[in-house]
Amino acid sequence: MDQIGSAILKRGKMVEQISSNETLLYNVFKGESGNGKMEVMEHATVMLLGSKTDNIGRLVNNDAHMESLIKVRVVILETKGEPSLNLIKEEINTLISERYNKLFTKLQENEADVFGMGQFFRNQIPRDELKTGGQITLKT
Repeated sequence: MDQIGSAILKRGKMVEQISSNETLLYNVFKGESGNGKMEVMEHATVMLLGSKTDNIGRLVNNDAHMESLIKVRVVILETKGEPSLNLIKEEINTLISERYNKLFTKLQENEADVFGMGQFFRNQIPRDELKTGGQITLKT
């Protein structure tokens, strides 16, 4: 079975697609495993063994701020040359950060909340603003 991506829906209509790599990020964010996924980077090839994501949402001057700490467990399958563990960690961090930023930008452009970010802020928005549909701005 090939997984070619997922659809972004807005008001019941497909407005965009996300790739299988972006779908993996979604699954990791939601706490679902991406076990077995291999990544070929400049200095190493790694396989994802597991992941855990901790999310903290807060409102600052009516702007929503989300901080996500993604912990991944990988096994190094092969290296090119003799890179340090810190270099490999930095490559993984850069790879994941760039992909998340690209995905969040795509979602914001389509005004889609597939990650359910609004739920992280629901208890921080005054009840009267919830009733009137108060707006917050999501910044990544």
